[in-house]
Amino acid sequence: FLQANMLKALYKAENAQILNGDGTGANLLGLMPQASTYDGNNSILVEQLVDAAYGQLAEKGHNASHIVLNARDAVDIALNKAAGSGEYDLPGATGFVNGRLTLAGLPVLSMPTTQLAAGNYLVGDFSATQLITRLNPEIRFFEQNEDDVRKNMITIRIEERIALATYYPDAFVKKASV
Repeated sequence: FLQANMLKALYKAENAQILNGDGTGANLLGLMPQASTYDGNNSILVEQLVDAAYGQLAEKGHNASHIVLNARDAVDIALNKAAGSGEYDLPGATGFVNGRLTLAGLPVLSMPTTQLAAGNYLVGDFSATQLITRLNPEIRFFEQNEDDVRKNMITIRIEERIALATYYPDAFVKKASV
């Protein structure tokens, strides 16, 4: 129980750092702070995503590999309905197979609202960044705290050491509310 749930909490915090870390102190410099802002003329979310991937990134010499969306925005795309008939009508070049959403051939990764607000996104060539692990996740148990032995308690810590190397920050496009 502890190993599984502590590891899940660690990876949740890691994902938040990879996406939104501000680079101060022990924080990673995440992808959103480094990404260029979407500069196209489209106002519809699906059109912005395709334009960011195949327009803005292509102009910079990068090939988009993934789209990161708020989970609710991803569901809205998957549950799109035609205005007239009310039938489900996925936007062009969109697929939803085996629980995986793809848009214009790019896999869509869903993030919770706590990490990526609705209406925001990140489109990028994820080969332009690398997560470097110096110390794999490690769970340690301690009873040396001044109160642990007296109170029959154990302190548990999980840690890892990672770095995020972003070789080409211009390989990422975002829309983020200010």
